[in-house]
Amino acid sequence: MKKSNLFDIREIVCPDVYERDGDSAWRYFRPVLIDFLDWFRERINKPVYINNWHWGGDKTQRGYRCNLCPLVESKKRLYVSAHMLGAGIDFNVQGMTPNEVREWLHENIDKFFMLNSQYNNKCRIESAKLAPTWIHIDFYDHDHDGIVYEF
Repeated sequence: MKKSNLFDIREIVCPDVYERDGDSAWRYFRPVLIDFLDWFRERINKPVYINNWHWGGDKTQRGYRCNLCPLVESKKRLYVSAHMLGAGIDFNVQGMTPNEVREWLHENIDKFFMLNSQYNNKCRIESAKLAPTWIHIDFYDHDHDGIVYEF
């Protein structure tokens, strides 16, 4: 089971998953996402915030989401998300706007894939229109040109 060297599991799972599975919750994540998280935190060299519930904050659903999470539970139709498949996260970077982070990712994500050639050179980033105050990245394949597809 792959684990992050730089993130605590509580930063990337909801409280219900952590309560049930604790540190074993790493098994739900795709290795590409874990490798990206460590690579990104090292390269950006600033605090990266996903969930903060364990430290008294209000962010609980920005990483892995289970069927008890309000964002999932509220759906009235089929809902499949990279968050539910261990392939996507939402986050912010201290001292950077979401647009600055998006720009940084567009300019640098190819370096992640060069260092991690075992992964398909594809990721998706949510647009500023859909994610105005945060960054969403996932490692779903896409059939668009280039490494990054912004949707």
